[in-house]
Amino acid sequence: MADYYTEFSVELGNLTKEEKTWLVDFLDEYPEDKYEDEKFMKEWTKPRKQVIKEAMVDDVECWPEVDYIGESGCLYLFSEESRNPDFTAYVIQEFLKKFRPDDYVTFEWAYTCSKPRPEGFGGGAAFITAKKVSIMGTSNWLYQKENQFNNRRKKSAQISAG
Repeated sequence: MADYYTEFSVELGNLTKEEKTWLVDFLDEYPEDKYEDEKFMKEWTKPRKQVIKEAMVDDVECWPEVDYIGESGCLYLFSEESRNPDFTAYVIQEFLKKFRPDDYVTFEWAYTCSKPRPEGFGGGAAFITAKKVSIMGTSNWLYQKENQFNNRRKKSAQISAG
């Protein structure tokens, strides 16, 4: 049996105390014993609703892990196993909207596998501004290139036959 992973790390630097507090609070996982408490979950979800909708996730297991380096004022959002890079991108967008509307953030991720399975590898990249999240996956890029190649091949065959 193979294990599949999604790994990434993105640094948000030179954070103010307010920015750090907002990010840590936003990414705070709800207490597991509160999951059945509808009132609590409604309040907890409210500020995260747009991000959850955009990234199409509702499981905090997909949310990035967080590490804060106090001296340098950096916060790292990362995944050592299988967190969701789309969700991370939309969290960063919310951060940019609130604190740095004229800035951008980029990061890349890797899909890896514990066994040499062809479908187990790939990756993607995100370019994030306060207005837009642009995400590119390697599998989509390859699909586009294969289609372009096959379309050129068909046209060549038609010209040769005709």
